[in-house]
Amino acid sequence: MMRQTGPDELEPLTKIGGPHEAAWESALDGLAQGSAEPVSPGLFKLNAIMTIAGWHRLTLPEVHGEPVVILLDDDALLTGSLDEAGLEAAGDEIVSRFLSREAPLGDVLVRRGDAWQRWLPPRAQQGARRACILLRRATLDDAYDAQRELLTERPSVVAVPSPYQTEKHEGMPVVSTTIWAKGFAMLLPRAELLEIAESPGGGRTVPFDVALEHLGTHLKRVDRAVPERWLVESFPTAAEIAALPEVPPLSRVLEWFEDREYKR
Repeated sequence: MMRQTGPDELEPLTKIGGPHEAAWESALDGLAQGSAEPVSPGLFKLNAIMTIAGWHRLTLPEVHGEPVVILLDDDALLTGSLDEAGLEAAGDEIVSRFLSREAPLGDVLVRRGDAWQRWLPPRAQQGARRACILLRRATLDDAYDAQRELLTERPSVVAVPSPYQTEKHEGMPVVSTTIWAKGFAMLLPRAELLEIAESPGGGRTVPFDVALEHLGTHLKRVDRAVPERWLVESFPTAAEIAALPEVPPLSRVLEWFEDREYKR
């Protein structure tokens, strides 16, 4: 049985801080002026170190709508939630990085009140919306790889961490899959498609959401695991597998991903 694993052990984080609080505060104040520079109409580049930690100190341009920050590798971009030109430019930058180098990592956050939350552009902004989803997929893929490597190295974790695999088209991540193999205790990532493998090369693939609905007694969510993992120590019977519904269209499976990741 796997012991409880906390986010400090599972989630690769970059934390800024330490004992020199006075020096840190001074550095933030020094960076506050000239915090943003224009990149294109409606899109600005921020001092990345200031984006979250010192938001209240930033001297920022007015944006159209709520402030949206795109964390993109080592960069941070600013636009507004209603700024079509700024969102389009941000989407173009994300896609250009996919095409010119390894998949970029990051997130897209909107500032609402005093809090940040993950955000997705509206459907009318299809280009920017797709780019943000690509960024989220690539970042999840990277986080699950790091998490799996960490779990594999821990002798106290006896369940097998199943891989999170992302199918790609022309270098762009499209849909994620994982495998639930018979005969093993496993830690399943929350992929979109789950292969329930009764034998090597033989099994049935269903959306993870469908497995949770119809085979939920076999799956136990690991408390505080980031990214999300599910522990399975039993395997469904042939009758349970046969009773699973037909796989819905892929478009619906992709919508479930958006619903879950952006909590609409």
